[in-house]
Amino acid sequence: MRIAFLNVWTATSAEEQAAQAIRIAGERIGVEVVPCFNNAQVEDAKPDFVIVNSRTQAKLTGFPTYACLNEPSTVYFRDPKLLQYLYSFDGYTSLSDSLAEFAQHAMYGIGRQEDIGTYFSTALKQTSSQDDIKAALTSGPNNQGAKLPYFGTNWDGRRIDFFKSFGAWVSGEVYGPATSWAHYNLPSYKGSVPFDGVAVQNVYRKNGMGLNLLGDHHLQEDVISNRIFEIASVGAVIISCRMPWLEKHFGDSIYYFDQSRSNKQMFEQVQDIHARILKNPAEALEKAARSRKIFEEQFALEVLLKKTVEFHKQHQSKIAAKMRGKQPTVSVLIKSDGSRPELLERAVNSVAAQVHKQTQIILVKTKPFVFKHKAAVLQVDGTSLWDGLKQVKGDYFAVLRECDEWFPQHLQRALELSKPDHFVHSALVTEHLTPAPDTAWIKNDEKRGVSHQLDLKEKDFMTCLELITPSGYLAPRSVIDDALLKTPPIKGDEKALMMDVLSRATPIQSFATTVLTRASQPYVTERLDTLEQTKLMLRHWRSNSHTGVPNTLWDTIVAVGHRARAFRYETDRTVEGDVIIDRLRDCRFDRKRLKPMPMPYMKANTVFQQGCVLENETTLTANINAGNQNSGVAAYVVLAQDNNLPSEFLVVIEAEITEGQIGVHLIQNENTLERYSVARALPAGNSYILELPIYYRPEIAGIAIDLQPGTKGRIKSITAYREE
Repeated sequence: MRIAFLNVWTATSAEEQAAQAIRIAGERIGVEVVPCFNNAQVEDAKPDFVIVNSRTQAKLTGFPTYACLNEPSTVYFRDPKLLQYLYSFDGYTSLSDSLAEFAQHAMYGIGRQEDIGTYFSTALKQTSSQDDIKAALTSGPNNQGAKLPYFGTNWDGRRIDFFKSFGAWVSGEVYGPATSWAHYNLPSYKGSVPFDGVAVQNVYRKNGMGLNLLGDHHLQEDVISNRIFEIASVGAVIISCRMPWLEKHFGDSIYYFDQSRSNKQMFEQVQDIHARILKNPAEALEKAARSRKIFEEQFALEVLLKKTVEFHKQHQSKIAAKMRGKQPTVSVLIKSDGSRPELLERAVNSVAAQVHKQTQIILVKTKPFVFKHKAAVLQVDGTSLWDGLKQVKGDYFAVLRECDEWFPQHLQRALELSKPDHFVHSALVTEHLTPAPDTAWIKNDEKRGVSHQLDLKEKDFMTCLELITPSGYLAPRSVIDDALLKTPPIKGDEKALMMDVLSRATPIQSFATTVLTRASQPYVTERLDTLEQTKLMLRHWRSNSHTGVPNTLWDTIVAVGHRARAFRYETDRTVEGDVIIDRLRDCRFDRKRLKPMPMPYMKANTVFQQGCVLENETTLTANINAGNQNSGVAAYVVLAQDNNLPSEFLVVIEAEITEGQIGVHLIQNENTLERYSVARALPAGNSYILELPIYYRPEIAGIAIDLQPGTKGRIKSITAYREE
């Protein structure tokens, strides 16, 4: 068996200690554990299952993936995305009773029931003798040689006054990254040790004891850290803050202090315990031997990894048993013109590989071509998905764009929540060409990211159109009535059908990240352009019978008109080297005849603000260094309205964004800053070239650039080109 252990943090992080330890534990119990930094490495490993150790990650591959809950539940409420990521996993493990209960409540809230496995990144069993501990505790004159080591990154800056006292104490030792401790100038700071799964324990063994502190939120929720297990693994004496979990499992084999007291009182408690240990090493050794025995029998990494393997087998067996029972048939509609057979093959393969096997695959061929597959595929000649809709025989149906694919759990997860009137929609995983914007700050080169994972609170047309992927929904066959089959045809029929079906059902988000699309693959399906979107909006503006929430067409009809006319400004995004280029989709200019011209703007009316500072009035170069309180319009370049200027020209913006995100918009020539063109978002980590056409200068007031709080980067230039 092969297990992928996904640790997204760097090789100098404390999490790397866990990654190396679980690799060694795997060797000891006869399974292969492959530490991975990102999901590309997980894909390469081809594991039987994946363990994820970070709240910043969602399930992003098709392998069964389990989240190890090791932080207080309150961290998941810092950002809605963290809870959405949590919902995406196939299963969960924890040592903490409070976290297991949290996971069960979270699952109940979205209609799932999951058993919680027993796994936590503890420590490896050690072969050293208790004689090493005895020697350490009795070393030096009057048994005063034993030091008390503490390991930590101190990432949350907790208990600084305690550590200043502890670090000045002759019997204290502090270990960890210099970036965490060096600026405190602690006399007892000893630097870092390698994160290799054994070096930390060697320090505890040498000193015969170890100190365990926890963050306040860990204590509040009774969530343990792995320091306890590292100390216990070598049979060293444990000095720890008192908490119910430790008292329940380790009893009085640990020396406890009260972490609810002040820093001064807590330090005095630790000093007293240290003195007691050195005064009575026999008592300390007896406690240490008991804590080591408890650890080795119940909590050693080898023991917990074995339990996790069994948990995985049982989890998969339950799913398999359920699949062997009577299951509904799902009809899957795929449309293709045959121009990209490799994409079609991959899409059909992903349907055939579903855990839920009862499927009917319907291929709508818009052009004649030959397609053969080992799976049964009903092939229908037609012009739209509606031709395939007439052939649906399943209890439910779904659509899969040929440029997308499903992870094996897609239909299984959707059917768990399906009801006769439900429109179950799942999230989209996009494999970007560059690091995914949401997690680029981690710097682990993770190119996969999650979108379309929000729960819809209303049937607003544009909200649904943008937050549901056409490849991600499951609907009951009962919504296919005569009216749906006779719907007027529309281009971009995957989204059109999605909206038609949604108008007949109640949406429910599965939170499963089981639809994959790749930015490197061409978009082979018809686009639902702005004019077609307007037609579709007209079809669905009335109140929906399931929710009673009206579409916002009447409230936003002017904006709809702007959007419908904005097709002239739409761009296609490509990557050339390290630069992302947004080129006009339908450019009326002859690019070979374009020549630069002075940028026609009104200097007196142009504004740079919110941390965006103009550096060059000719090139419009600007530095962006927005504070956390800055947001909104950072630059507004007002176009000159001189009749001697050309009425149409092309504007090219070059930018480099290192943190945050900016948006670029054309503004119509009215008193309000209402966005006129299709906005383009430029997230961090990339260089950009963006084309904006000025087709009729009097119609456009200017160019607006807005930003998120904390955005950093540069507008390299804003240049105008005219056709000669």
